[in-house]
Amino acid sequence: WRVLLEDIYPGEWRDYDSAKDMCKRGVYSIIFGMGITNLRDLLYAGDGNKTDGFGDHRSVEAFLSHPIVEELMAERKQQRSIVLQAGGAHNAFGSWISRDRNTPIRSVIAQVIQSYEVALMMSLLPVFQAERIRVVSFLHDGVSMWVVDKEEEQRIVRRLQACFAQAAADFGFYTAL
Repeated sequence: WRVLLEDIYPGEWRDYDSAKDMCKRGVYSIIFGMGITNLRDLLYAGDGNKTDGFGDHRSVEAFLSHPIVEELMAERKQQRSIVLQAGGAHNAFGSWISRDRNTPIRSVIAQVIQSYEVALMMSLLPVFQAERIRVVSFLHDGVSMWVVDKEEEQRIVRRLQACFAQAAADFGFYTAL
């Protein structure tokens, strides 16, 4: 996130955490199919809830014209075309998600994305079973846990990160836990 922010906000940021939150909201909104008009509005004004917008049009356009964001937008367009032509898509577990009038393209793509998030998170299950860990919450995009033996905490975290990194590499994703 820092690289993206440095390009959008050369020099000092007004509020790094707020700008980072807005970048994340913008990226995830693109991934999950938000239209460009609504995306511009979100980036400018925020969501009216907990994420502030950039508050100026220069930052909005700097975000939208950033090479990472442009590549993401192009890939989204390509995936929409693929789903339209195929009539759906396979999720991470091999199940077919059909596109129909009740399941629009962006819903198909969102379900596929979320299935890969779940598949990545499932790579952690063997570590949870083998170690003295109490899972507090397990979601498609994150986990909260309590390690029983605090002296083992860093080793267990490294093991979880290694499993996650391997699963991400197997899928061809660039991400980390």
